[in-house]
Amino acid sequence: MSNKLRLVALPIKATTATTATPQITLLSQPPTVALQENYLTKTINWCDRQWNKLSDSADGHWKKRVWNGGESVMDRVPYTEWALKHIEPGQSVAPNSTHKLDILYPKSVISDKDLLNMVKASFISRAARHRRSMWIALFIAPITLPVAIIPVVPNLPLFYVLWRAWSHWRAHRGAVYLGRLLANNQLNPRESDELDRFISTHPNLTTKDINTLSKILKLPPQATLEAHRAVKQIDSDSKRQE
Repeated sequence: MSNKLRLVALPIKATTATTATPQITLLSQPPTVALQENYLTKTINWCDRQWNKLSDSADGHWKKRVWNGGESVMDRVPYTEWALKHIEPGQSVAPNSTHKLDILYPKSVISDKDLLNMVKASFISRAARHRRSMWIALFIAPITLPVAIIPVVPNLPLFYVLWRAWSHWRAHRGAVYLGRLLANNQLNPRESDELDRFISTHPNLTTKDINTLSKILKLPPQATLEAHRAVKQIDSDSKRQE
């Protein structure tokens, strides 16, 4: 494992008659040595803990229903957004330096050139979209304030739009960061024999396959969850197109 962030380019959907390259998602592998948390990270982690506490509520309780609904909403957030928002520049190489960010990939299904083209087309190109969506969410936020006068019920619409604004900001930051590294030739496709062997026998990944691969690559829980979401979303898109 590295003491710097590295990415895993995970092919989710194999090539077809109409696609020359597989669909991929980018999974973040943070450094093995934990970095000191800043105030923003501490706040985010605290919010995550408070949110997950809702899942411990009894079935049928409004807290459990809110948690179930929230998780369903999160599953519909595009997998590309999840990938971008978990790229932490502070854990990785500095732009305009001599260091490079490794992207592990399976050489049997995608070339290094195609990989960089896909990173640009599917992830970096979304920077402006996420910036625009962030400002739209912030503009909508004050409109939800009247809900706060309702007793007992929390202002879920406000929480949602603020969460979406934060999510889009993080994704925008990740996309801009990757764009700077690509422009400076600091993205380094790196062949992974482990990933290559697994993908060669599992061309169309299932959630069960993801769990197995996660153990092989020692992926963190968040990356495993993001891979699950990517598989479900791409499978769902494929069924709608049939």
